[in-house]
Formats: sequence, C-alpha cells, structure tokens
Amino acid sequence: MARKKKGLPFVVQPRLQPIVEKVGSEESGILEIERRGYLSVSEKAMVQQTTQGDESMRAMYALGGRIARETGIQQLQVMEDLMKPSRPDYMGAYEEEILACMVDLMSYQERVNLVQATVLIICRVDDSWTVEQSMDLHPDLLRDLAILYYEEDQRSTEALTAAVKQEGGAEGK
Repeated sequence: MARKKKGLPFVVQPRLQPIVEKVGSEESGILEIERRGYLSVSEKAMVQQTTQGDESMRAMYALGGRIARETGIQQLQVMEDLMKPSRPDYMGAYEEEILACMVDLMSYQERVNLVQATVLIICRVDDSWTVEQSMDLHPDLLRDLAILYYEEDQRSTEALTAAVKQEGGAEGK
C-alpha cells in the first residue's frame, strides 16, 4: 500500500528554503545538489557510523599521551604542538612516529571526504548511488561535495540567505 507523504503542520514555516547549488567544475563535471543549511539526522548518522571505528585519531591521542608522560609536558600542549607544521625540539625523538600518524590522519580525512560526498549524493541526488561509484568521481568534485557537507554541518545559511536576497532584488526591479 502506498503512503501519501504528509507534511508537518508547522505553525511557522521554516524561514529559508533549500536551494539547488552547482558543485564541481568543467573538468570534474558539474553536479546540481540541494543545499539546505543543515544536515539531516540520517546524513549525520550515516557518516558517523561509517567513520567511528577508525583508529587514526586514537593513535594520535595515544602518541600525544605518551609524549606528555615521557617529557612532563601537559597533554593539551603536546596535542597543540603535534598539529603545528614546525614542531618544537622536544618532539624530535618522536618524529618518525609523528609522521606515521600524520600520514594515517591524512588517509583518514580522505576516507571521511569520500563518505561525506557519498552520503550527500545518496540522500540528496540518487538513493541508489554506491561508495564504489564515488571512488570513480573526479577529486575536485569529491572535494566540493565534502566542503558542502562541512558547511551544512556548520549550519551555514550564507548561500541560502544570498539566494533569498537575490530573489527579493529580482522581484523589486
């Protein structure tokens, strides 16, 4: 039995409506995707479920904890120093381990970007899309989708507000 899609009985409608945004380039291909100004619960849950078991961050924190214990420097300071491009001298003895952790973190971020892009495509463009298909996307398109995911996660409404202003300006002419 088919269900009729029913909307919520809003007392006040959401102020900003989704817009269709173009991501990508001539080189990567241009994709139209909805920008809402937020991530749905399912979008966030899918990414969290897929990325939660990764050991990269845990390994970095473990290394930071060990360096803190062995040097007597506060772990918060050690973690801040680990993320700096030029690290303090006290970390010299740990350079190989730090570099290995950094490589793992970069690889982790690439995996997260792939998952974020895939989730946006599945939830907003094509629900039959697969991760394997995303792996064939041009890196620029993948990056742009990951940026859109990040902006939606930050609840950035800048693009939505700009669209409303443009519509208002076009109507006022």
